[in-house]
Amino acid sequence: MKILLTNDDGIQAKGIRTLAKVLSSEHEIYIVAPEGERSANSHAITYYRINHEAIREEVDGAKEAWAIVGATPADCTYYALHTILKDREPDLVISGINHGENFSSDCKYSGTVSAAMEGLIAGYPSIATSLCSYTSREFEVAAEVIRDLIPYYMQDELRHEYTLNVNIPSCAKEEIKGFKVTHFDSQRIYEKNIDLMHKEGNRY
Repeated sequence: MKILLTNDDGIQAKGIRTLAKVLSSEHEIYIVAPEGERSANSHAITYYRINHEAIREEVDGAKEAWAIVGATPADCTYYALHTILKDREPDLVISGINHGENFSSDCKYSGTVSAAMEGLIAGYPSIATSLCSYTSREFEVAAEVIRDLIPYYMQDELRHEYTLNVNIPSCAKEEIKGFKVTHFDSQRIYEKNIDLMHKEGNRY
């Protein structure tokens, strides 16, 4: 199949590069991703007001790879499907592998999930994938899991109606006991201290 890869960690991220290398043994891989990190950009789009530059990159395993300067993850998917790959229509969009899990409310903020959802909006089966670790640099197992899941997802007659969000534990492949389809957990609350600093007049 032709597979479009994108992400929110940037084209230099190890997650997307590992995924490209692993999937290229069975599929034709194209990459269109931000030139730098765009985590927590949610489904923000800027293509309607900013002219972005696309830079050709060399990525192991990818037949073609482009970095979009200043673009959001959703922008990258849009550009890929409507311009860069317009004449080479992909069969599947995969966003990731994200560095860190995307659970519950995370998915509202996640650029990874939103990049995949942009693919779904355009009519393409789409998968978002994340490694459940912010410290591990080992993405091979996660990439192999996605490779193994693709045939099951592509056989689902409802695949055009939802984005598959896959979170993969950071462990050896033999420790993964299987896969479970779940609903989102209850709302996840984020807490961050905010320091209010008073400036001149009515300004903070």
